[in-house]
Amino acid sequence: QPQHGAFPELIEQANAGILFKAGDAKALADAWESLLADPAKARELGRNGRAAVEERFSLNKLAEQLLELSKGATEASLVQS
Repeated sequence: QPQHGAFPELIEQANAGILFKAGDAKALADAWESLLADPAKARELGRNGRAAVEERFSLNKLAEQLLELSKGATEASLVQS
């Protein structure tokens, strides 16, 4: 991913990718080349990415977060009443 926006933080937290200088086609090509030259590393990054997504963004996790938000909103409205 480009070293821009939220990508550096996401990549670092999940240990699931390689960053390259945004807008630099050679840097992108070099990043791809490094992954193609090291399939084990590419698989590891892929596994890490999948685990991070399943842990943080699965339907169950999103449902848990929505339930917590709705509980908080309900409690807040009861306090204000």
